Amino acid sequence: MKKQILKYSLIFLTLLFSFFAWLSVDQAVNNPESSNWLVPVIWFSLFFIILALSIVLIKETYVLTGLLAVSFLSSFIFVFNGWHFLPVVLSLLLAYLAMARIKNDLKLNVKIDLWKTIRRGRMLLIISLAIIITSQYYFGVKDFKASALIPQLKPGDIANGLASRIISTINPGIKISEDKDMTVDQFILQTQKMNDQKNAGISVDKEIDKIVAEKFGDTASPSRLDEIKKEYAKNMEEPDGRNMILEEGRKQLSEIAGRELAGEEKISEVISEMINSKITNFLGVSMDNPKKVPLIPIALAIIIFLTVISLGSFLSPLWMLLSALIFTILAKTKIIQIKKVPVEMEIIE
Repeated sequence: MKKQILKYSLIFLTLLFSFFAWLSVDQAVNNPESSNWLVPVIWFSLFFIILALSIVLIKETYVLTGLLAVSFLSSFIFVFNGWHFLPVVLSLLLAYLAMARIKNDLKLNVKIDLWKTIRRGRMLLIISLAIIITSQYYFGVKDFKASALIPQLKPGDIANGLASRIISTINPGIKISEDKDMTVDQFILQTQKMNDQKNAGISVDKEIDKIVAEKFGDTASPSRLDEIKKEYAKNMEEPDGRNMILEEGRKQLSEIAGRELAGEEKISEVISEMINSKITNFLGVSMDNPKKVPLIPIALAIIIFLTVISLGSFLSPLWMLLSALIFTILAKTKIIQIKKVPVEMEIIE
């Protein structure tokens, strides 16, 4: 009676955990902004542990075959694409091979060692799960807009970290993280001020030379140019001079940002737009047309596959340990029994 209850409990838990595992992947795919794959990791950990125990403890091969098939095919609840069938079939074949290895190891063991037994099929199980996860992910995102697939930097993220690094390369004295609402005009003036202090007026002279050359060129005599420069240098400390600096700074930033800047924009927002624009231009895609980015879902799916394999390899020792622990508890509580029987085996003399 205990064996029957245990068998049906394992079947129920395997189906339950598999359903929630595929559900968690679906939620992670359709809510990319959350970027939370911790929940799928938890559900797949439980699924792996209970699946390994089911393979070890359920003796009927036909029951295990059907259990694996239903568990893997239940991913179709969240994938509405017929091509998903091919990855599922491949995954099932690998899972059946893993099951055969585990069962064969159990037969060959003189003493039961669940760690060693599950290890015989763990990599194949991880790969089979990775294939279905990757397939579900790909068919879930392949029609997404590029803006949902390509990471977009937000002004908040920019202000918290990246902008500080970018601006520090321009002027190490400016800490944008200390003033997240810094405007373009404030940034220009602060940069100019720090450059003046650092270069002891050299940058101001260069700026005056540039402005004078642009406005007068060769039309004024050298003596007249010197007078104009002195006048501009004097006016730099006045509102009109400051406006001249702001005008030139806005012009330069507008060219980089690709749009006209009024000066009241937050510098963090401008930088985020600049970086996002560079990413988009580099990839050569339309942020609103998924048909123009067919390689991006494939590339992301490959990354997901390699990540699942790596993470599974890293976590599998813990999964096997927990499986062995549950097996030991079941044996200690007499829910399962381990008997010793004489065997006939070949040896080399």
